[in-house]
Amino acid sequence: MLFSSQTKEEFTFTVMRTLKERGLTVQSILDMDEGTLGQIITPLGFWKRKANYIKQATEILRAKYDDDIPNTIEGLCALPG
Repeated sequence: MLFSSQTKEEFTFTVMRTLKERGLTVQSILDMDEGTLGQIITPLGFWKRKANYIKQATEILRAKYDDDIPNTIEGLCALPG
């Protein structure tokens, strides 16, 4: 995920739990408006930018990777954020 390696684990856990409760699929993220996504990831810091990156990345996953993640380092590194 686009979460910082410097983020405290309890914040990452809370955010991931909330996202999983909402389904945590490409479609669920695409269906979620950026403001709602931002509210969920607020504990992570820089949430506005991260919410934007997550939305962009999910759009790319839908368009280029059939809702899957890239299977190469180059593909992963090409995602926003």
